[in-house]
Amino acid sequence: MARKLVGLNLAMLALLVVGGCCEQEKKQLSELQMNKQDLEAEVQRLKDELNDKQADLEKLQAQLDALTGQRGQLQSQLDALRRQQANLPKGWEIRKGMAMTSIQEEVLFDSGRAVLKTSARSALNNVLRQIKQSFPGKDVYIIGHTDTDPIRRTRGQWQDNLDLSLNRAAAVTRYMTSAGLGAKQVVTGGVGEFRPVASNATRAGKTKNRRVEFWILKPL
Repeated sequence: MARKLVGLNLAMLALLVVGGCCEQEKKQLSELQMNKQDLEAEVQRLKDELNDKQADLEKLQAQLDALTGQRGQLQSQLDALRRQQANLPKGWEIRKGMAMTSIQEEVLFDSGRAVLKTSARSALNNVLRQIKQSFPGKDVYIIGHTDTDPIRRTRGQWQDNLDLSLNRAAAVTRYMTSAGLGAKQVVTGGVGEFRPVASNATRAGKTKNRRVEFWILKPL
């Protein structure tokens, strides 16, 4: 009888051991499945992130291609501008697609006046010769400019700087046409102080702003 009880106990113990092992394996399996799900979720997140990065990379590449194309166009325009500049007379430049040169006020006029100085003839004759040689028959815009200083010495003669700039441009035009520039190809204007090329806060800047410009609308 004792032997039977011992055998039964051993059998029960074996079942308990086997049952415990199964529970442990189930627990491990459940943990593995959870780990697997976590890994799969992480893999999917990384895939989504990779796709986003790839899309960003494609956008950046498209922007780079566009910028490269723009750079090529700008380089072509710069090369064309340099070729035009090389063919211009001394003292001229290409600005806004047009040929331009200028003479400072001190060469042409006394302060506040619109009567050409004797010394102005040499400078104007030089510009006239350049126009005839390099731009025959082209329209020429002669534009007067001033600084921002109000007119003092001759304020009774002019309404304002705009009035003075117009009369100075007209004086230059009359001389140029009398010296051989076709009157029909000239347009005369003045803008007063409103298109400075330098700061009017300094004496040097004001000197640069007081000028008469010559523009050729179709330099090519």
